[in-house]
Amino acid sequence: MVQGVIFAVLIIVGLYFSGGILKKSLKEPEPVFGELDSIPPIPSEAIPEPEEEAPPKPLSPVNVNEASLEELRRIPDMRENVALAIIRMRPYEKLEDLTRVPGIKEKRLELLRPYLTTKAP
Repeated sequence: MVQGVIFAVLIIVGLYFSGGILKKSLKEPEPVFGELDSIPPIPSEAIPEPEEEAPPKPLSPVNVNEASLEELRRIPDMRENVALAIIRMRPYEKLEDLTRVPGIKEKRLELLRPYLTTKAP
């Protein structure tokens, strides 16, 4: 077994000093210039359009006591599970009551406040 290891080391050393495979693999590749210039640009027709656009933001505050799931989902950063919880836990007398909904704490309520109301339009 030791003889096999010694033989392998001798072969590797011989290849290295003779300019064989190992020495070539240790060289850094030479930079290639000009190849990128020959690549044609991608035509605009080949770039696919986004499949689904984000839902439009609400123009006026949404009444949390009457809004549908779709209306609540239009609110920025409103997750579906939070919107469903808002619907299940109705009614709300004031916006602060939304803090009893799982996923809405005081900080999140402040981010949502411009988009919500408890009063009918």
